[in-house]
Amino acid sequence: MEINNWFDLFIYTLFTLGIVVLVLPAGIYYIRLSYIAFARYGFGKLPKGSPASGIAGSALGILFLGVFAILVSLWYLFLDKGGNLFYFYSEVVEFFQGGT
Repeated sequence: MEINNWFDLFIYTLFTLGIVVLVLPAGIYYIRLSYIAFARYGFGKLPKGSPASGIAGSALGILFLGVFAILVSLWYLFLDKGGNLFYFYSEVVEFFQGGT
């Protein structure tokens, strides 16, 4: 990503940190939660009163959500445009030095 102004810097930083701090841990949490829900209820529908039923209707749905969050995080951080995590620091430093 090319950072041209302060708004670009804000959006790029917020999105990258959001992936690292929110989406990646959420994916791990949802995979763990799906394991617990599967151990208690199997792959059938979750009871209406269970906390996991607010996320998805079954343990399989929670598992898909967790795997999707992990895959999106890994793709963005390590594969998209050479890995945004690897180029984050150099992009920010280049912006503060005044571009190319």
